[in-house]
Amino acid sequence: MKMRIIALILAAAGLLTPALAPALTIDCREYADPTLREGALLAAAAPGAVAMSGDLACLIDDGQLLVVDAADADAPQVLGVWTPPPGDTIEAVAMGSDYAVVLVAATLLPIDLRNPAAPVPVLPAWVPGGPVGRLAAAGDRICAQVGEAGLLVLAQADGQPLTLVGFLSLPGAIGGLAMGPQHAYVTQGLFSLTTVAITASPVVVDDAECYESYGLTMAAGRLIVDRHGSAYDGDNQPYSWSQADVFDLTDPAAPALVTSLSLPGDPLGMAGTATGALLWLDGDLLALDPAAAHFAGALSRPQTVSAVAAGADVAVAATPAGFRFYDAATPINVGPQQMFFEVGAHPWQYAAGGRWLVAGRGYWGGFSGWIRWNATLRATDLITGEEHDVISIVSTMESPVPVPVLVSDELVVIDGGFLLVMDVTTAGNPADAGVLAYPGPRVAAIAGHHVLVASETQLTAWNCSDPTNPTTVGQWPLDELPRAITTAHGWWQNVVLAYDDGRLEVRDLTGLMPTATYQLPQPANALAVHHRHVVCGTDAGLLAVEAFAIPELDKNLGDILDLGPTEAPVVDLAMDVAYLYAGLGAHGTRVYWFTGTAALPLAIGGPAATRLYLATAADDQLALIASRDGLAAAIGVLCNATATEDPVPAALRLAGAAPNPFNPRTTIHFTLDRDQDASLVLFDARGRLVRNLLQGSAREGHHAVMWDGCDDTGRACAAGVYLARLTGETATATTKLTLVR
Repeated sequence: MKMRIIALILAAAGLLTPALAPALTIDCREYADPTLREGALLAAAAPGAVAMSGDLACLIDDGQLLVVDAADADAPQVLGVWTPPPGDTIEAVAMGSDYAVVLVAATLLPIDLRNPAAPVPVLPAWVPGGPVGRLAAAGDRICAQVGEAGLLVLAQADGQPLTLVGFLSLPGAIGGLAMGPQHAYVTQGLFSLTTVAITASPVVVDDAECYESYGLTMAAGRLIVDRHGSAYDGDNQPYSWSQADVFDLTDPAAPALVTSLSLPGDPLGMAGTATGALLWLDGDLLALDPAAAHFAGALSRPQTVSAVAAGADVAVAATPAGFRFYDAATPINVGPQQMFFEVGAHPWQYAAGGRWLVAGRGYWGGFSGWIRWNATLRATDLITGEEHDVISIVSTMESPVPVPVLVSDELVVIDGGFLLVMDVTTAGNPADAGVLAYPGPRVAAIAGHHVLVASETQLTAWNCSDPTNPTTVGQWPLDELPRAITTAHGWWQNVVLAYDDGRLEVRDLTGLMPTATYQLPQPANALAVHHRHVVCGTDAGLLAVEAFAIPELDKNLGDILDLGPTEAPVVDLAMDVAYLYAGLGAHGTRVYWFTGTAALPLAIGGPAATRLYLATAADDQLALIASRDGLAAAIGVLCNATATEDPVPAALRLAGAAPNPFNPRTTIHFTLDRDQDASLVLFDARGRLVRNLLQGSAREGHHAVMWDGCDDTGRACAAGVYLARLTGETATATTKLTLVR
């Protein structure tokens, strides 16, 4: 039987553990807590307007009003239905404390929801005296836009008919409407944000300049205003801009601007929860934390959304297929914590690696009679936040656009027709860039100072320790162009190649071992290496090949494992110890815990992206960077998780469970080094809370906690993989449990 020398070297170095599967210890962020998570789809014939108040949702489907219990985003329940008279259609809906108000047959009709299973219309309906545009409700007040600039204020209480509070004619057309308990907030004429007191006859109490303002929403005690428009850059080139203005409502009669956040697109809808604001852009659902004034989460969803609303912890969006619910209770742990993009006519192209985020672009710009070619390659230090131009060209001659494709701590590889390499740490002269390949089809990978370039005929390894003069260290013939390439274990001599026919090659470029070839059921679009395994992302899902192992100790050498399907074709992969990140294009990024035999889905987040990179951020933590044309996002700052045979954090040790796998019960063992508050919580493979086994003060020493295979309600759990998370005062550890039936 073949002996893979590389596997012996890895084992000797402690990078392989043939006899024991590595255990994962996590001392900071964890992905078992779902965040901004997609929940159930409630099918609908003709989805329309949506509104929410607390855990209750009112949804318009095919002209009917559905009253839905939305407390659980995974299991929304239709409680009641109200159908208008034949021939009438509900056009809009808003919700107050215990009622809804609908626009039907050109009238405003309150619906008593004190018994949500039996919604009752409260007659007579109110005739507003003109066409109704925007509609909002809060507490016992209802505001309706009548005509272009009229604000009608009504009151509703205790199931009684609507009563008039007052009517106010504003000087400008109403562009957006939101409400608090005692005030309405209106954007009007695209020029101002107007505050109207509505406790009695409505009166303007504040009017502030707010140009190009449109929609607005209340969120976590603050007001979010959507502003977008067009402008010209310094080269007289037109571009579109969009931003969210965050206003503090400490004095609700005088909103105070706190900050403005640039957005990568215009919001198609906005809604506020108890913890933040949700903004639906074209394909991306962004969460904002108004208190901290930063992005708090993102989901990419390539679907058309006609309306969005949010309650306390759950949001709902009207899509062509029905009403999609989202868990928005804790939107702050799968980023993006930071988004990188520049508002302007010329988008950047991004890549990342080491401590660097690198952006490149090129364009013709200037004014009549002075038009120049501008090409820039800019590096941002993710640790210090400082940036510098690696390349800056202003010329009358067009040069290639410097598109960064690979980055390490010291190098950046640029594709501008020619494949070039430069020092990323300082400003450089483009004439000093090292040439790695001439124009033509190729794929490339980087490991330290070495860059590997595969073309249709050969694989070339370059030593780029002097990027101005890269030297060839080896060339190997190829029969065709690979579709993907990666290095293994940080060594350029270990290279993995994937081909269009599904072949996977593992090459040892030292020549000590022959090439190992495996046949995949589908061709791999992306590759990543995890200890003994090569993980492959395909159009259908994830595969793993046990390619780095010691045959005498591991009988699974060469096994191809089907890790399961993905929501969309995998376009890129990244791997950090036991975390696997699958880029799903327009569907965002899926995070998995890879055990060596299974990929357990933990969370999905981030905006739409075509490339994934791992980079070093502040405090030597790891940042996952997702990029697409014109945008890069740090999808959270991740833990430096470590995989060892016997993980012993400073304050606790999770020794695992026995028996495991188990049926019907198992015992989880852990040790605390001192008295402390601790919790032991179980999650299923989708990240949903299953059982809280321990919560509170725990004494120093060994502990054994039995789990009977049931959830917190006493129901027997289904067979499958579960995660046990032990959290102390300064550390956290996670282990896997397998329940069999």
